[in-house]
Amino acid sequence: MKYDVTILFPCLNEEKTLDECIKTTKSIMDKTKYKYEILISDNGSTDSSLKIAKKNKVRVVNEEVIGYGSALRNGIEEANGKYVVMLDCDCSYNIKDIPNMIKQLEKGYDLVIGKRIYKYNPIINRIGVFLLSLYSNILFHTKVKDFHCGLRAFKRKKILNLKLSSIGMEYASEMIIKAKLNKYKICNYNTDFYKDKRDGKPHLRRFRDGLRHLHLINKIKFDTSLLFRYLSTFMITALIGFILLLITAAIRVDTRTNLVKSFSYYKEEERLYYISKDFQNESYIVDSSTDQRMLASAYLLEKKEPLRAVIEADTYGVLFGRCDLDNVIDNPQSELINYARYWHGYLIVIKPLLALFEAKYMYIINIIVTLILFIILLKLLIEHDKALTMVFLIGSICINTFIVPFCFEYVFLFYVAYIMSILTIKMYDKKSKYMDILFLINGMLTCYFDFLTAETLALTLPLFIYSYLYFKDNKKTDYREAIKYIFLWGIGYVCMFGLKWFIATLFYGPSYLSHVYERGSIRMLKGADDVVFKLFGNNMYKVTTALFPFNLFNNIVVPIILLVLALIQFIFRETNKKNKLIFIILAFIPIVRIFALGLHVRYHLYFAYRAILPIAMVVVLEVFRLITRKK
Repeated sequence: MKYDVTILFPCLNEEKTLDECIKTTKSIMDKTKYKYEILISDNGSTDSSLKIAKKNKVRVVNEEVIGYGSALRNGIEEANGKYVVMLDCDCSYNIKDIPNMIKQLEKGYDLVIGKRIYKYNPIINRIGVFLLSLYSNILFHTKVKDFHCGLRAFKRKKILNLKLSSIGMEYASEMIIKAKLNKYKICNYNTDFYKDKRDGKPHLRRFRDGLRHLHLINKIKFDTSLLFRYLSTFMITALIGFILLLITAAIRVDTRTNLVKSFSYYKEEERLYYISKDFQNESYIVDSSTDQRMLASAYLLEKKEPLRAVIEADTYGVLFGRCDLDNVIDNPQSELINYARYWHGYLIVIKPLLALFEAKYMYIINIIVTLILFIILLKLLIEHDKALTMVFLIGSICINTFIVPFCFEYVFLFYVAYIMSILTIKMYDKKSKYMDILFLINGMLTCYFDFLTAETLALTLPLFIYSYLYFKDNKKTDYREAIKYIFLWGIGYVCMFGLKWFIATLFYGPSYLSHVYERGSIRMLKGADDVVFKLFGNNMYKVTTALFPFNLFNNIVVPIILLVLALIQFIFRETNKKNKLIFIILAFIPIVRIFALGLHVRYHLYFAYRAILPIAMVVVLEVFRLITRKK
């Protein structure tokens, strides 16, 4: 049977007040012109509520999933009225207002929300309602005065079209927000709110339900507003990173003992040394001095109050050159160098480890962690594609990955690259709609942990994997998505640097920016174009011959032959133009880096050459396709 109005009561053990609510509703609605029904959506009552409903001859539907939202969703679906009025059955709402709220619907409104005039309500509840309503109104430009009022009237089909999904108290917020997003006409209606007559424990859990409301509000905004999505992600990630550094600096532990032992260990090696006497090539160099600085920064965190220590990130100046490591720690003559231009996120790992181990054992831990992440990534790649696995393996061999765990300076970059690649595969398999957020966070974490070593590797490795899998499964490449991910990674990376410099500038004053500019300038070459391109050409030659096995004979001929074969396959055999574009972009990223950071690459070739991993992977893939192509 069809009705004009369904009066809907969600019910969970309401025996003390249900009878009064039903009778009062009947007495009010019987005086109106509306054909109505009273519907009880029971949510697992174990008292006499169902008997009371049966006694009053009202319809009852049952909802097994426990929750305020579940009960309401089921009731709305089962309702036979054109309009639905929902309210609690605790006698807290003024049932006399129902006819007037229905009239608002007849005037053309789709949703009428009660604005409670409190006769009773704890102050903490009022504050929570006010803040959450204000926050929601700001985010969604609504003008709803009371987001959590349980008395509301609406057009049934309109609400069903919203496909509401919340099962708890946050259902109330979801209804309003989605109604606004769908441009429904909403109005407020003043209504008295009384103390409920149950005199029992309320169903509302202030903090739990408040957090669920907040989570839902943010999630909907996150999914519907790119600006909010990216800005909130950036702010939360940066805040977490900064807080972790503050906590690391504030915790007092003994790091001096293992720092002394570590410096004794480093005395056995040169500042720059070859990983083995059998490998006398620049690509096998390890920079122990940077590791010494990183350990010193971990120790010096406790020498100042946490905020200043995190911003300044001091280290010993003598460590920038060869020095007597026996007379560095706590020596009044040891100059402290401000290292504020980087985030030094590695300290949240290095300091706890230094409290437990000296450097040589920390390198063993690096080996274990790197190997575990490598194996996990390799396993996932094997499960998806053998050719991709082969390309990754050969590429890893080319950049001498086995050296990475022996240097704190760039091992964290590989941690980020591997973890982000693993997450990329997992999210790709689940068809996650938040891949863009992953690349934004990726850029931020790269800036947070890395020392400008081969930072683009954290972008290009997961992007190569994503693009390859997408092409394999869809026979096409979504190059626009790839470009978006590159842009977001770059935004995360650059803005994270900018935030650190902004914080440092607030701390030191505007003069600090000139310091940042000076340090950035020495990593690039200013001069005539012919000098710039000459440096670029030399750098490209060196980074190519730094790859294994070319670093064994320092010859460019074999790489050129492989490149020509790859180009033959790429130009004449590859028919998908969008796929070509992706590979061009991936190969172009490290080339731009080498050109832009000319002097940096020249002086730090021993780690900077690893940035060309995507070029090596593209070449290997295309040569493999050329050799194995079907005739």
